[in-house]
Amino acid sequence: MSSLTVQSLLYEHKPPIISRFLDSLMVNPLPPGLQTRLDLGDCSAEPLLNSGQVAEWTTRFERQGFGFSYTFFGENLGFGRGHNRLFFGGAGADRLLVLNPDAVVPFHLLARLNRQAEVRPDWGIIEARQIPFENAKHFDPITLETTQAIGACALYEGSAFRQCAGYDETFFLYSEDVDLSWRIRALGRKIYFAVDTFIYHSKRVNERGFEMSEAEQYYSLLAWLILRVKYGRPDLNLARLKWMRDSAPTDPVCARALQEWETLKPKVKLATAPQRAAAYFNETGGSSPRRWQL
Repeated sequence: MSSLTVQSLLYEHKPPIISRFLDSLMVNPLPPGLQTRLDLGDCSAEPLLNSGQVAEWTTRFERQGFGFSYTFFGENLGFGRGHNRLFFGGAGADRLLVLNPDAVVPFHLLARLNRQAEVRPDWGIIEARQIPFENAKHFDPITLETTQAIGACALYEGSAFRQCAGYDETFFLYSEDVDLSWRIRALGRKIYFAVDTFIYHSKRVNERGFEMSEAEQYYSLLAWLILRVKYGRPDLNLARLKWMRDSAPTDPVCARALQEWETLKPKVKLATAPQRAAAYFNETGGSSPRRWQL
């Protein structure tokens, strides 16, 4: 029997958020022909689930036919490293669904994502929509093909994920999903946008988009710098770096990011020619064509 593993990383999430996520996932009917399990990784300073809670959730999921595991890492590994540790530290899977724990999952998510995979033999990644703040990236309305997938809810073809050695751990947070999308496209696999299913992703939304914490701003700055250097477009960083240098005297986030960038830059592993050919940068340096401008 083929296998589907759902992976999610916890980091200082409050108990109601965790319970809401697990409850919403548990009511999903299992896709036919797929042995399905949920692997939770915890990057928090202290375990967010105790042994009794783990036993309770294991029993509840097993009643629904899910396997369940909980791993406490004892350190904040970052998004890519944490998911790599879960996937390559276990038995692996034929399909891997990476899912954020601050999401609410509709009852049709697993069935509809996997149905898309069944009818698309060339798939490498299938991404669900996000609401209420939907990504503005372009997709073909006929074929549903797109250039990259967001890792908040992305179904990966397991052999493609293994062939790419998972996420590039140079990225601590943000853009590791874009990078992996391009590397999977370089294998000849395609990325599809599943318009018939979604997650409710509870970001902090305002009229300009979603609000970012200082940590999110910091890692976002570094991620864009890494991505552009890795794919041979350091020219796109010139304006951003100038802005960061100008802002650094009064902006501690920019100052820290600039200091870290000097350490990170020599560690960036440059993309191969096929990977660079699979990449896309728009006129402002973004990583996908847009359906609308934010």
